[in-house]
Amino acid sequence: MLVGAVGVFIGFTFRNPVMFGVGFFLVCVGYILHMRAYIRYIYSDKIRAKNYEPDPIKRMLRNRK
Repeated sequence: MLVGAVGVFIGFTFRNPVMFGVGFFLVCVGYILHMRAYIRYIYSDKIRAKNYEPDPIKRMLRNRK
């Protein structure tokens, strides 16, 4: 993502459309991957909270099946 940002900056400064395009593409890919990981992180946190059983014996019995 940072490499893409540098590419966009160089492409914009020196009016190089190829560099700008490649940099923009890298920024987009990095952003999408980052958001996917972030969403998965939030979602897994919610699942963990939903399945949380305070009593360890009950939790063990429920997780056995």
